[in-house]
Amino acid sequence: MRRIRILCIIFLIISIQPHPRAYAAEYDEGFSNETSAGILALTGNSPHSTLDLRQTNYYRWLANSARFQAFYLRGSAKDELTAKYWSAAVRFDSSLSETFGVYAEEEFRGNPFAGFAQQFDSTGGLRQILYRSEWMTWATEAGYRYTIQNRNSDDQRKFHYLRGYTEAIFPWSWRTNALLWLEGLPNLTEASYWQANAGTAITALLTEILSLRLTYVLRYSNEVLPPARQKLDTIFVTSLVVKW
Repeated sequence: MRRIRILCIIFLIISIQPHPRAYAAEYDEGFSNETSAGILALTGNSPHSTLDLRQTNYYRWLANSARFQAFYLRGSAKDELTAKYWSAAVRFDSSLSETFGVYAEEEFRGNPFAGFAQQFDSTGGLRQILYRSEWMTWATEAGYRYTIQNRNSDDQRKFHYLRGYTEAIFPWSWRTNALLWLEGLPNLTEASYWQANAGTAITALLTEILSLRLTYVLRYSNEVLPPARQKLDTIFVTSLVVKW
């Protein structure tokens, strides 16, 4: 709790510093790269370590954009593996107007502690910017997802989902911005296997290329697979981000 309070104070100090520069768009025309790393290590009575690595490559041209994302999380306690989650995704967006566009995404991920060794997600749909101002951008997405899931038990399942997603970005200042998002996935194949996810992230610019980011994510699965016991997973990460 003390560490969280200290980080909040740092974000507050950074965010209120005045600067004549306007808040820049998250990604400019051309190629962008973003790398982040978060490490937590505890010793003593409760030895625990967590490694969180993320990589994003983004290319924007005309009204189109392509993005590659990779994520790896590993946790251990007393030399025993307690968490392992990874994913790699490619997404393409095309804007048909200033507020309306289409998207398609392919993701490959695995989480053996949630009951599946590999999972392939193919997603596509529409994206709409509902509101845009100097202090807030609100967007929503609606689409369809097809999932092939290879479970730990060597059983393979295939699911059809509807997907609803919304996000709001708040640029508090040129140094600091916040993101809130919510995703719902009704399952058309087996209704009880629906999912819901939500998250928030606060990013504070330290230098021209270095930022500090706090990320909190909730993932809910209405049906759990062995060895998982809990329907709700949460992830809290403090990480340094390098962007160029």
